[in-house]
Amino acid sequence: EDGYVTVVSGRLLDLKINTSLEYQPLARAETVEFKADLHYPRPWNATQTWDFHFTAYKAQVNILFSYIDFINAFLEDWQGTDTPDLLSFVPLLWRITIDMRDYEIFFFTNRYNWVDVAVDGIENSRLAFCGATGKMTFELPFTEFLPPV
Repeated sequence: EDGYVTVVSGRLLDLKINTSLEYQPLARAETVEFKADLHYPRPWNATQTWDFHFTAYKAQVNILFSYIDFINAFLEDWQGTDTPDLLSFVPLLWRITIDMRDYEIFFFTNRYNWVDVAVDGIENSRLAFCGATGKMTFELPFTEFLPPV
């Protein structure tokens, strides 16, 4: 009556995310569980709600300033350059939840954010945020056609 829901779930073991940048890896986790509930309402132009839930166990994330530019460039490449069309626009709401268990988030604190990869971390300074549990939830609303910038 309200449409339908597609559910996708899974588990990734020994996940490691590498990039082409200096310090590796960007992230790693012993286990990542994911679940996506994709709700498609009956009217074609009603707001679709996609709920994503990720749980990472024994996660480690290395944050380097150059990763910010890397991720921005990745998103710009992914979004495409097609001109929006009002007749095919469908409002969409993404709700994302990230849970972490036994996590470590490292920020490099070297002068000028310079990282020495030749000495296996001996000369690098990092600030760590560690915890038993952590949770982050946010929404990405794509509900307006050509919103004001």
